[in-house]
Amino acid sequence: MAGAVNAAGVLASSKFTTSIHAAVWEMILSKIWSLSAPVATKSCTHTGDGSKTRDYVYIDDIVTANLQVLDREVCGVFNLGWGKEVTDLKVFHTVCETIGTSIEPIFDQKRPGEIDRICLDGRRARDVFGWKARVNFTEGVKRAVEYWKQQLSLTR
Repeated sequence: MAGAVNAAGVLASSKFTTSIHAAVWEMILSKIWSLSAPVATKSCTHTGDGSKTRDYVYIDDIVTANLQVLDREVCGVFNLGWGKEVTDLKVFHTVCETIGTSIEPIFDQKRPGEIDRICLDGRRARDVFGWKARVNFTEGVKRAVEYWKQQLSLTR
């Protein structure tokens, strides 16, 4: 969950935290965005009970962190996160509200090995190279929804 700075000074990791763009895209693809379909979707399936949490950071904030270390001699492992947990249900309801739809979630069995809580402490990134997340969760969802609306309208 942490990013390590490589020899070129670029943050490298398989996963920093959960990008708001990725979460919104997953929600849109998992049926919420079928508002333009002849029969609107009335549900969205979640694994687990909706209480699983992640620390969502807007993609621009992740890019900013990478740019901040490019010209610095920074070495180490850095968490890039708000330090705030957001439940799957909050993501679901925030995306629905932002899109302007009300559908009911359906709960499915929790996946084996699923991690219940992920929350990152970004203080070291702030202290060492001045990074902190700037776009809050709700604003990030609004921006991501607008972005994906534009992308989807280009494909129609």
